[in-house]
Amino acid sequence: MDGFEPLLLGYVLAVLGCTHDQAALPIVERFLHHPHSEVRRDASEAVTELRWHRESAQDKMA
Repeated sequence: MDGFEPLLLGYVLAVLGCTHDQAALPIVERFLHHPHSEVRRDASEAVTELRWHRESAQDKMA
């Protein structure tokens, strides 16, 4: 994914966030320090989505 254009990378990060698959979290977190601010924003939103889903699932189990 590192070689993707920033616009395409934003879409990929959004899709990964929507999967709610916790295995995607370390992949998405790598892009929190990307040189392009748009990619960092998209990564942050995807991380938020993934973490929210994880916490929501944990609350349901409690």
